[in-house]
Amino acid sequence: MRTEFEFETWDVFTDTRFTGNPLALLFDADRLEPSRMLAVTREFDYSETVFIQSPTAAGHDARLRIFTPAGELPFAGHPTVGAACALAQRRGRTGAMRLELGAGSFSVEIHRQDSIWSAQFANPNLPRISGPGPDAAALAAAVGLDPDCIEGGSSAPCRAWAGIDFILARASNPALAAAKLNVAAFEALALDQACGLLLYAIESEGREHRIRARMFAPHLGVPEDPATGSAAAALPAHLLLQDALIDGAHRIEVLQGQAMGRPSRIEVRVELASGRFVSLSVAGQAVPVMRGTIAVPVYAEDSDG
Repeated sequence: MRTEFEFETWDVFTDTRFTGNPLALLFDADRLEPSRMLAVTREFDYSETVFIQSPTAAGHDARLRIFTPAGELPFAGHPTVGAACALAQRRGRTGAMRLELGAGSFSVEIHRQDSIWSAQFANPNLPRISGPGPDAAALAAAVGLDPDCIEGGSSAPCRAWAGIDFILARASNPALAAAKLNVAAFEALALDQACGLLLYAIESEGREHRIRARMFAPHLGVPEDPATGSAAAALPAHLLLQDALIDGAHRIEVLQGQAMGRPSRIEVRVELASGRFVSLSVAGQAVPVMRGTIAVPVYAEDSDG
């Protein structure tokens, strides 16, 4: 049986169409089995596609299933922001919303100004270092840089988590701009379930941080991502390791996508007390781009997996 599903595409972490990170969303996707979700994701060929389902937990507005071309993720930033904005537009509302993800319950606050929507979600998964990073020389080879372009010491590459794992590595602005993915060298890193490599440069520090970043994940079918809210959410863990954060509130502006011609802006807010994170939120803008229907085969034995 073929069933038509309504879909929309949004550009996320931007206020301008055809920039930011494009996202596809399918609505009322309860009957879709994961293999169909993966096929649809590959058809759109974006970094991620999100499938909006009825919640299974009380007090939630929707359940999100998030897929890359390689499979499902428990959490990702631009699908969370984009889905919240799309749902708010369809339901004719702003304000508070609660979304059910594989990584937990996410409260979201949504606002609108003309055709530009914005959402800020509280991540229940506070940033932490989850392990050491790959050898700096091997990591540098994966992005076409000399080994001395990757910072060492307290800034040495590490694995960090805020609902999903990333490898984080710090470089200079010129090195960041010069980075070029070497797929064979990247595969040799054997990232072992890490979602990708976030390479970043710090432009300003203090209570207001400004950071430029690029994220590579060819093993997920995403050679480079225009905006990665889940990696930005993990970034404060690496900054804390470098003593770049102190107790109190911090705002971190992450600029990404410039190298791809899709500039994006992610806002991360964290608060620390006694050297520990006590809150984490990620915010961004989004604009609708397209809507339509997609025909997907659905069979009686299909379930939501």
